[in-house]
Amino acid sequence: MLQLGPSTTRGGCVQADGRSEQTLQRILKEKPKFPASFPREAKSFVLALLEQDSSKRLGCLENGVQDIMTHPWFAPTDWQAMAERRVDIKAMAERGDAWVPPSKSDGDTQNFDDYEGYNPAACRMAISASEERQFADFC
Repeated sequence: MLQLGPSTTRGGCVQADGRSEQTLQRILKEKPKFPASFPREAKSFVLALLEQDSSKRLGCLENGVQDIMTHPWFAPTDWQAMAERRVDIKAMAERGDAWVPPSKSDGDTQNFDDYEGYNPAACRMAISASEERQFADFC
């Protein structure tokens, strides 16, 4: 779920409040503004994801996620290396190709908002044993 502002919880899952609803309505009615320094390919990518017409939206077309993966913004991305966990994010950050948020340890959550009342178990989807195996080595 896209978190755009303060939230309330309903059934343990984060829900949009009235202020967030106003923000969502602005997203539907207004074109986003980008700083001049925003890379052209990044702007193209964001606009394609925000396309209101789902029949034209990046990721919703015939090629699905392939359209996202082959977008010019991701041209330098080695998807195979990423799938095989061979990507050295810290080295990329040192070259200026990635931004790594500050963290004190692997489990540091300082860069994430706190969601009072959030219950991940209440949001969990039931999946089959076969689907569960597909994600066995995900984390």
